[in-house]
Amino acid sequence: MKLFGMPRPGLADAVTIGNALCGAAAIGVVILTPWAPDAAGETATLRIVALLVLTGVVLDVCDGAVARARGGTPLGQHLDSLADVATFGVATALAVGGLAARHSSGWEAAALGVSVLAYVTAMLVRLADFDAGRNREPSFLGMPSPLAAVTALSLGLLALPAWFTAVGVTLVAWLMVSGIRYPRSRGVGLMAEAAGLAIAVAGIVGLIDVRIPASLTILGCVVVAPLAFAVVTRRRGRPEPADIPVEQAEP
Repeated sequence: MKLFGMPRPGLADAVTIGNALCGAAAIGVVILTPWAPDAAGETATLRIVALLVLTGVVLDVCDGAVARARGGTPLGQHLDSLADVATFGVATALAVGGLAARHSSGWEAAALGVSVLAYVTAMLVRLADFDAGRNREPSFLGMPSPLAAVTALSLGLLALPAWFTAVGVTLVAWLMVSGIRYPRSRGVGLMAEAAGLAIAVAGIVGLIDVRIPASLTILGCVVVAPLAFAVVTRRRGRPEPADIPVEQAEP
């Protein structure tokens, strides 16, 4: 069926669009909140953005499950990457780099700007490469876009000096287009991500010091996940390709 002359999105597509709307809302929060005149205000804004991005992460995982259960549409694969660019790319980069640059010197702001451009560029290249043929591979080449987003946001929540934030965001950009392999979200990996998500939410809402989940997230995404996957892969041999629908395969 068609909607206003265009193919009607399916249920999985609606979940994907929800991810994109989380990104749009996060951009709106950064642009429209007038109460971030200092570091405390920036942290408060980042907490809201982080909750929206984490919601997008959940939806990004769920759209694939819905596509497998209910079937996808030709729109799915393209919507998925566009939603990822909005939420995990532009919204995250604007929040981390833009807020940190508000109270930085000229050179620090310039470094943050370069890191943000590198981050968005790397995500675009990574997602394009994924859509060009890697969506059937049993693992991810380079850091997946959701992990990149939560890692970059964790750098922002640590409230590091501007230069450290710029270097960290640039490192995340490099990891996205690197040759390092990351596991897909299933089995033990999926349970670890769920536990990490719960701890992250606890930090964002103030139940625990937000620096604890932020530090654990960086450690897990940058070091533990790819290293553990490399060790397991070498011991068990290369896993067989999974039967993953192209429509909403996680990029």
